[in-house]
Amino acid sequence: MELEQVDIHTAVETEPNNSKTTANAIDKDISGFINYKNDVDYYLIKTDERKKVKITVKGVKNGKIKISTADPLGFIIKSKEVESDNELTLFDTVDRKGYIIIEPVIQNYESFYTISIGE
Repeated sequence: MELEQVDIHTAVETEPNNSKTTANAIDKDISGFINYKNDVDYYLIKTDERKKVKITVKGVKNGKIKISTADPLGFIIKSKEVESDNELTLFDTVDRKGYIIIEPVIQNYESFYTISIGE
């Protein structure tokens, strides 16, 4: 068995983050992995006021993920899918608190995805 080092230049998710209550807070950039079959990852976005945010997601190489944005109660607002390591940009209004939910469609346990938050 060969081990290969992964070079990640952002914060990395902390497990468990499978629900709203265990969501990882995200300020700018974070990377995550699909750790097991049907692993759902939650990320919390907090703002001081109602604000439009830019969410850019780089997908999982040789995989496919579904990205959803959710309101403060966790209800999904919109969802999109990203194949392989392509990038997708979403714009959403966050009213002090919102969530990003990542779900695997085609699983790849070896590569990571990256989420970037901007204005």
